[in-house]
Amino acid sequence: MLSSDYADKVAVKLALRRELRLASFLGTGLRTLGIEAKNLTDTGAWRYPDTVQWAAAAHRAGLDGAVWMSRRCNSERAYVLFGDRVTADDLEIQPDYVRVFGAGTDLDWLIDFCARFRVDVLPPL
Repeated sequence: MLSSDYADKVAVKLALRRELRLASFLGTGLRTLGIEAKNLTDTGAWRYPDTVQWAAAAHRAGLDGAVWMSRRCNSERAYVLFGDRVTADDLEIQPDYVRVFGAGTDLDWLIDFCARFRVDVLPPL
């Protein structure tokens, strides 16, 4: 990946201003749904159309989003929030964690972080 792909991207830590209702695509949530991670969240990109259907079902059920264990970093949870259910007023950016990937130490952090997953972020030319 080129670092220019991230020049206008940021990462922040968010705090919730209200409790969110999320589909649980992990642990007992998967068991309740009668599906295993290998069939939903621990899959390759070729299964994306299937995962979209599960997200659409969560949306139809009136949920605010979904949570699952990250495939690439399975010690961390990944989240998707539905933009028509969760607004900026529901979230608060925490000022103690903001990374701007355009250049400098934050870009260096991104390059090092992605290297752990064998993803190369090429520095600017």
